[in-house]
Amino acid sequence: MTPSLKPIQLLENNCEIQPQISLADFTSFRVGGAAEWFAAPHSIAELQASYAWAIDQGLPITFLGAGSNLLISDQGLPGLVISSRHLRQQTFAADRVQITVEAGKPLPRLAWQLAKQGWSGLNGQSVSPAQWGGCCHECRCPWRVHRRLLSGSPYPWA
Repeated sequence: MTPSLKPIQLLENNCEIQPQISLADFTSFRVGGAAEWFAAPHSIAELQASYAWAIDQGLPITFLGAGSNLLISDQGLPGLVISSRHLRQQTFAADRVQITVEAGKPLPRLAWQLAKQGWSGLNGQSVSPAQWGGCCHECRCPWRVHRRLLSGSPYPWA
């Protein structure tokens, strides 16, 4: 990993990719080294721009959710670490019985909001993993899930 790098601005400075960010603050165990590069996008456009930047640079990409039950080596992670912590939007379409949820949505909050709407199915999913993206990635989601793929993704689960 390269020291003394400067942050990179994407999308007219709306998306920043930061060098050498400690990942200890992003895990429940509070341990771990630095990410070579780190992004915490606030929108799908920022997520796509960060992802495209890493692909263009030939860097490995690691997706980071809430960091629950996650251990990261003290040596850190190479490439770009993308945190979903700010991707928390959701939309309800009751007429189609459909919900669209971004990966960083806290699972307990989502379960509570759905129960309030009279929807069921997430009752037992409100503890771990802590975010919706982790639930879908671990295939613990009780509903049919359509995941928005990132263009050119080498990962079938992205």
